[in-house]
Amino acid sequence: MDHKAFYDSMRQSFGPLNQQQVDGTEQLLNAAQHRMIPLNQLAYIIATSWHETAHTQQPIAEYGKGAGKKYGKPLPEYNNQVAYGRGYVQLTWDYNYEKADSILRLSGALLANFDLALDPVIASNIIFEGMLAGWFTTKALGLYVTADESKKDYWNARRVVNGTDRADLIKGHAEAFEKALRSASYNPHEVLPPEVIIPEPPEPDVEPAPPPVDPPEPHPPDVLPPAPPPEPEPQPEPEPTPEPQPPRVPPLPWLERPLDNQTALIGLALVGIGAVITLALKK
Repeated sequence: MDHKAFYDSMRQSFGPLNQQQVDGTEQLLNAAQHRMIPLNQLAYIIATSWHETAHTQQPIAEYGKGAGKKYGKPLPEYNNQVAYGRGYVQLTWDYNYEKADSILRLSGALLANFDLALDPVIASNIIFEGMLAGWFTTKALGLYVTADESKKDYWNARRVVNGTDRADLIKGHAEAFEKALRSASYNPHEVLPPEVIIPEPPEPDVEPAPPPVDPPEPHPPDVLPPAPPPEPEPQPEPEPTPEPQPPRVPPLPWLERPLDNQTALIGLALVGIGAVITLALKK
């Protein structure tokens, strides 16, 4: 589908578009292509959204929020919420909220919070399911606009939502959107690129790696070892100190004289006398 051609044609029919109008229309186009909605039926569904959202193409709440309407009373069974109109098409009445919650498999979420009908994804599901299945008035879109394009009654197709209220106006919108879709070569069977879902990586079976350890400090550059200290020069051994000698007593003068013969004889005699005395004492 040529989106540029589609919006160029849409601007020719409705004037300048803001980003919200484009975003809301894109939501409907994407949902339609995933559902493979036929061109004429899609043209009328987008025309209904254009009218029901006051040209904003955003899910909105009903002006006045149901004041003065039979469905505009608080519902005690739903926390006093009011089932006034919400969405791309104004979903009203509690039984329609119940039906939407059940068919869209919201598991009670919509009943707990009626404002979920303002979510673009939920709102787009409601407008497609509701108009194709006849939720709102029991009349399905296929009664007036067929999938094979054999029937295209845009005026009576308004009965799917709200009788014949503004049927001429919405019929004109549908014709403008049909023209835009044809200029864009809309094909309900166009193959859309699948959504790319990146799975989360599985948890490893191995034990987690230990925390990183600080790297060791770098080795300092090689440094030559310091030179050994110089060997001390040999010192001369001290000379031995001579032991003190007793003072020398000069010999008596008479001892230094040579002995004469007479003196020698006297000495010998004294020795002999001593030996005799010694022997006498022993006896």
